[in-house]
Amino acid sequence: MPTSASITMMKMIESLPEPVQERALEHMQQYIQDIRDELKWNESFGNSKSKLITTARQAREEILQGKQRPSPSTRKTLKCKECDILRPGKNKGENDEKTLSGYN
Repeated sequence: MPTSASITMMKMIESLPEPVQERALEHMQQYIQDIRDELKWNESFGNSKSKLITTARQAREEILQGKQRPSPSTRKTLKCKECDILRPGKNKGENDEKTLSGYN
C-alpha cells in the first residue's frame, strides 16, 4: 500500500516532462541507495561500538604495561589534542565513548 510520501513523490515526478522523469528517477534511485548504504554503515558501527571500546581499553593497558608498542598511526593519535583514548594519565575509560563517538 503506497504511503503519502510515495504518492507525493510519484505526483512530483509525473508533473515533469517525460524525458526529465527518467533523469529524476535515476537521481532518486541513487539517492535512495546512498541512504541505504548510510543506514547499513550506521547499523554496522552501532553493533561493533562496544567491542571497539573494549579493544581500545585493552590496547591502552597493554601499551601502558609495556607489553605492546603503539603503531605509527597510534603515535599520531597520542599527539592529537582531541583524541584521549590512549593517553597515559587519563582515568581508565573516561574518554573512550566520547572519542569513538566523535567519528560517527
